[in-house]
Parts: sequence; C-alpha cells; structure tokens
Amino acid sequence: SYHTLLTELHEVAGNRIPEEGVKVSLRDIFKYTDIKLVRDEITSIDFDEKALVSDNNQYKYDHLILSAGSEPNFYDIPGLEENCFTLWSYDDAINIREHIKQCFIKASQEKDTDTRKKLLRFAVGGGGYTGVEVMGEIGQWVKKLCRLYEIPRYEVELILIEALPNILSNMKEKNITKATRYL
Repeated sequence: SYHTLLTELHEVAGNRIPEEGVKVSLRDIFKYTDIKLVRDEITSIDFDEKALVSDNNQYKYDHLILSAGSEPNFYDIPGLEENCFTLWSYDDAINIREHIKQCFIKASQEKDTDTRKKLLRFAVGGGGYTGVEVMGEIGQWVKKLCRLYEIPRYEVELILIEALPNILSNMKEKNITKATRYL
C-alpha cells in the first residue's frame, strides 16, 4: 500500500528520521492520475490476450511493465547471510535501528568488559554509497547514544569493510579522500 524511498533507508537505520519518513502512500502518489490501484496475486500472464490473471480476476492491459525487484548479494562470503543485517527494506532499516539501540542499552548495564566491547562494535559491509551513508548516520547517532547511556565514545568501535582499495570507488579521487577523512 506504500512506496518505500529505498535511497533514504540509511536515515531510518541511523535514527535520523522516523520510519514514516521513507513511506509514501500509493494512493497519495496516484491521487491526481487515472491510475487505479489493485492489489492481487497474479498467477499467470496471457500475452496474446494482453491480460493478467489471478485466481479471481483477469486484468486487461495495453502496456505491461514488470518490475521484479532484486535481492542483496552476499558475494559468496561464508557466514555473511546468516550473521548480518541487510538494508534492503523498510523493515530492515527498523531492525538495524532497534538492534543498535538494544546493544547500547545492554552495554550500559554490562559489567563484563569483553561482552561490553562486543556489544559496542559495529561493522558495515560495503564501501559504496549505501555503506558509507549508513556508517555516517551511525557515526552521528553514536554520539547521542553515548551521552544517553553514559558510555564513553572511545568504547564504541565502528568498522567499514570494503573489498576494493577505496570506498566510493566510482567517485572522483578528491571526493573519495574527503569521505575517507570524514569517516
């Protein structure tokens, strides 16, 4: 029933904006158009008759655009899929935000130094736009979380992992240098 602004999910994950900030109602999007929203599960497509078929209905079309979406890539790194959070959806962003918050709450109450250290170590995989944006948001938020939970900032470790020699490898060198210095 809504469109997710995927390019803004890092702002929810890093607690910059509330989750409603990345949701736009489809009704609002198509409010002033002739588009009729229908929610149904399509079981087959009749290309000859130009019709979408569900269990209960058939929908005629003039032009068909299939948007299949995509999935996260774990690059065959053993254990990655089972042990990481993805940032691929609205729910993912909320899960990351809540996980970070819970880690700080637990760390603020933890007496064991090793356990506390593990709770306060966060790694972001991927030094492209999304990874750098997520790391930047978390970096800003950590300052507030440290004050809120009375945790010294030096106890928090933020790690950005990138397989290539530089982050943001498709940008100009001066921008890569600036982003690297900032992080």
